Amino acid sequence: MHGRSQWDLVWDQFRRDRVAMVGLCLVVVLFFVATAAPVITNGHPLLLCEDGQWSSPALRNLFAPPTGQELVLDRIYDFVLCWSLSAALLLLPVAGGLRLARCSPRLRRQVPRLGAGVLACVWLVPFLSYVAPLDKTDYRAKAARLTEEGRGWARFAMLPYGPIEQLPEVGPLRPPSRAHWMGTDGVSRDVFARVVYGARVSLSVGFVGVAIYILIGTILGAISAYYGGWVDVLLSRFIEIVMCFPTFLLILTIVAFLEKRSIFNIMVVIGLTGWTGVARLVRGEVLRQKQMDYVSAARALGMGNGRIIFRHVLPNSLAPVLVSATFGVAGAILTETGLSFLGLGVQMPTPSWGQLLNEARDGVGTYWWLTVWPGVLIFFSVTIYNLVGEGLRDALDPRLRR
Repeated sequence: MHGRSQWDLVWDQFRRDRVAMVGLCLVVVLFFVATAAPVITNGHPLLLCEDGQWSSPALRNLFAPPTGQELVLDRIYDFVLCWSLSAALLLLPVAGGLRLARCSPRLRRQVPRLGAGVLACVWLVPFLSYVAPLDKTDYRAKAARLTEEGRGWARFAMLPYGPIEQLPEVGPLRPPSRAHWMGTDGVSRDVFARVVYGARVSLSVGFVGVAIYILIGTILGAISAYYGGWVDVLLSRFIEIVMCFPTFLLILTIVAFLEKRSIFNIMVVIGLTGWTGVARLVRGEVLRQKQMDYVSAARALGMGNGRIIFRHVLPNSLAPVLVSATFGVAGAILTETGLSFLGLGVQMPTPSWGQLLNEARDGVGTYWWLTVWPGVLIFFSVTIYNLVGEGLRDALDPRLRR
């Protein structure tokens, strides 16, 4: 009987925590909503039939990002959506081939080739897609006209509005209704559409910003603890100097001096200012790990310091870092929201939860829907990440295993 690894034990303990599992499922749902935003809310029809000719304006314009300035961010999410849909459709033949392979040994040898071909098609689909300029056709009016004349029909997403599409026929600052579930903002844009696309900004800042400072903090903390001596003294003093600056004020100062404010600048700034806690955490863990017998054995076998650090010591020191990263995502989301609320985040018309709160400042109480919905989603996203972090922290504690 094979022994169970450390991560198997952690996963078993994590699964027993129902609250943490609910939080993890909600994190997956939040990512699904952010990735599938063009399918949830879109001003272009998913399927259009005109005079017997079928087309998909939404798919044709999938890689013409509809959210303003953050073109790269939208394209990344749209590529992920396209790959996911392509994989779901193209892997069906592989599933059928696996069933046939049970009956035919000859087909069993062909299944790996078929799987490789399907995988290649999945990766090629986005690059073969038609990259069109932003289409400003009023498809809702066109669909109504086609239906009235009996020449065709259109099938839209759940909400047939884009995140930067202005709706003068509806009017600005309209409260929630059946047509606009979360109302409209000050320039007649649908709030629900902007909230859904705003999830892309918040989640991207959280994960990329945390990934940057986890990488920096892990490397510096490991080098400091492993080599010791003057290297440890120098890096420890540098960490303490950086920790003296209030993080949010430091981020505000750096962002204020940037000529172009984009989401990627915010990610880098968060990553360059939040690594100190991770560095101290990794330093303490590596100091404990390097006294273990397996490190002495690795040295006796003639392994180099770099291999010992990155192949043996660090993998055994990353458990507390994962907990810190989970809580860090929630903190990064709050940081981006605060910057956007102060007008130092992403620029208009790119949607952001903090930006919606900023728009509501002048009419607090009167335009309550501009405050309530983004505020609820910020609270929701931060809470579920904290729930996952607490569950992971408990699962990594050997004293709580049963």
